[in-house]
Amino acid sequence: MDNNCARCGRKVRPEENWVKVHLWASNAVFDWGCFIALLKSHGPEAAERVAWQSDGRAPPRGSAPSNGERGSTK
Repeated sequence: MDNNCARCGRKVRPEENWVKVHLWASNAVFDWGCFIALLKSHGPEAAERVAWQSDGRAPPRGSAPSNGERGSTK
């Protein structure tokens, strides 16, 4: 597991507050403060992008949520 914060790159220690985000096939670890700051400044879509980028992947087209809703799968 990568123990560096996906936002700031600092090593996250187990005794600190942190969060691991699993999004489809990607994982990202965030220092708790960085995760909250990211959500407040750029919203959940930014957290989704960072989770994808931390694994070196690009999100599939049309995967970004719009106001928390996924479009039709048809």
